[in-house]
Amino acid sequence: MKSIILSFCFFAITIFVKGQINTIPNAVKQYADATGQKLMNCCSSASSRNFSIDIKNWEIKKLTARAKIIITATWNGLLSGNQYWIKEKLICNVDGCNPKWEKLDDSKGFLAGCGTNCIKNCLE
Repeated sequence: MKSIILSFCFFAITIFVKGQINTIPNAVKQYADATGQKLMNCCSSASSRNFSIDIKNWEIKKLTARAKIIITATWNGLLSGNQYWIKEKLICNVDGCNPKWEKLDDSKGFLAGCGTNCIKNCLE
């Protein structure tokens, strides 16, 4: 009986802590959206439309109270109609503060370091 309870507890913790298993927590969605919006505003030279976020993976580490989220932010240029995207890894405290991000890939054509100073304080 103990092993069944321990197995269930481990499974429940795994669902809460590791991404791509069931539902993405609301805070993860909010942080991903806030980061994607900030990057789009810093890296896009003109207005945009059809902004969307695709959360590829996420993980919350309880011991360090840090969240890691891998996302792709996509939008269309309002004037050009071209689709642009940035794939990134965001790491922040579970309260959204002390964010750090690393660009993994993009659709090309962005100025070097366009998002370097975009994400500084807490995500809202």
